[in-house]
Amino acid sequence: MKVDKPSEVRDLIIQIIEDILTGKKEIPQAGSISHMLGVWLKAWELDRISDIEARLEVLEQQKENGGY
Repeated sequence: MKVDKPSEVRDLIIQIIEDILTGKKEIPQAGSISHMLGVWLKAWELDRISDIEARLEVLEQQKENGGY
């Protein structure tokens, strides 16, 4: 499974939880998987925030220079 977007992380988490709850799989590393997916999501959020901050800074500079 490819994990590039938060929605894919969410889908993977749902799949793992469903497998555990229905007894299809025993996942001894579930805690580690959960932690890694949480770290991935946090990294994605920080990357997006950095992008938003950079775009906001450009808009603020344009406003100061009489652009908008």
